[in-house]
Amino acid sequence: RQIRLTHAFEIPASVSGTLTIGGAASLANYANSTTAEFNADYPGVTPQVNVEGQLAGIRRFCSGELDVMVINRDLTAE
Repeated sequence: RQIRLTHAFEIPASVSGTLTIGGAASLANYANSTTAEFNADYPGVTPQVNVEGQLAGIRRFCSGELDVMVINRDLTAE
């Protein structure tokens, strides 16, 4: 399933901090290229991409360790 945002928002140019991303290793190139583009627009943000596998990424996301999770298939009941 895809989640669609229904509200427009604008990220302030002065935003800073760390953005943690994890999940499916097959999406490593996508995650890295996307964060590189984001970081070009928002240089105050330090992206940390660690795609150690979908299951590990889901667990880390659910425990609050990740800001963004990249997955390549639907979530299971687990």
